[in-house]
Amino acid sequence: MGNQEVGILGAGSFGTALGHLLATKGFRVTQWARDPEIARVMNSEHRNPKYLADLRLPDLQVGTADVARAVEGKSLILSVIPSQAARTVLKGVESSIHAPTILVSASKGIENGSLMTMNEVFKQVLPATLHRQLAFLSGPSFAREVATGQPTAATLAAEDESVAKQAQEAFATPYFRTYFTTDVMGVEIGGACKNVIAIAAGISDG
Repeated sequence: MGNQEVGILGAGSFGTALGHLLATKGFRVTQWARDPEIARVMNSEHRNPKYLADLRLPDLQVGTADVARAVEGKSLILSVIPSQAARTVLKGVESSIHAPTILVSASKGIENGSLMTMNEVFKQVLPATLHRQLAFLSGPSFAREVATGQPTAATLAAEDESVAKQAQEAFATPYFRTYFTTDVMGVEIGGACKNVIAIAAGISDG
């Protein structure tokens, strides 16, 4: 990717781990945290005080409490905000995002009330010029495993294969591999249901 600037919406454990991955690869990562204290500590102590607090963050991974700063002028934007907050956050930044920015959602879940997937929410909120720029990352991955470089595989779904390939290139490392599919709905439903199925399987086994 030509522009090495990445914006991340959300500073939870998975967002922090993926930011660490991208910054380690040389991307300049600006990570938005809803809590200004998290952003402050990320910059002063190079760690997230609330999530994966023992993980040393690269110098290229910086925090901000200004959501617009996290998305403006970025070649790649990664959304790792809770699914129920996605609509509100996107509405606050949609005017600051312009093609050919690629947007990757790693938010798993279905919106309460509307029962929309994140793909549907993104397309309802964002301008049509960005709809072909959307990709969705999901899979049986754990933040700490990603952060510590343990082998991890995930699926990356997009309607546009060229968009998926650019996103794959950004995330690809010897230990983190993504597999492409055009089945956006299948990946989103799978991501939303996997924990429910896992809990049910555990109850049944118990």
